[in-house]
Amino acid sequence: MIKNNKKALLFTTALLSLSLFLGTGCTNKNAQQNPPANNTDTAKEKVQESKGQVNETSQNLTNRAQKIADEVTKIDGIDKARVAISEKRALVGVTIPNNAEGKLTDDLKKKVEDTVKNTDKEIDTVAVSADADIYERISKIGDGIKDGRGIEEFGNEFKELFNRIIPQ
Repeated sequence: MIKNNKKALLFTTALLSLSLFLGTGCTNKNAQQNPPANNTDTAKEKVQESKGQVNETSQNLTNRAQKIADEVTKIDGIDKARVAISEKRALVGVTIPNNAEGKLTDDLKKKVEDTVKNTDKEIDTVAVSADADIYERISKIGDGIKDGRGIEEFGNEFKELFNRIIPQ
């Protein structure tokens, strides 16, 4: 029996020694490692470049839209105008005198369309509305673009408004 206890003690000691020996080989070495190359400067440059392109495009759209709106408000019977441009299409929201009750005559619509196309030769299709809700939504799109957000952010709303004014 003592012989069995000795064997068990010897076996346990050997197993414990082996475990300690193997365990020390598995520790992490606090070696000096070079940190990975910092590519954040390049990433920041790309983001800045991208923002610059978006802002330049947004500024161009804003300038074109403002020029159109200024010309549209010169039309007799139009109080205010807001314009949003996407590619070769323009959404034009107008406010008209109270006595017109929010109704845009075909003649007035035609004048607005002609003014838009004459002011900006890149525009092929014009959607004009005197609806107050549409006017507000066009204003929000225009303000968003003016603030530097890309037209892509408003793509679905632009399309929805366009189809609401000119059903396909």
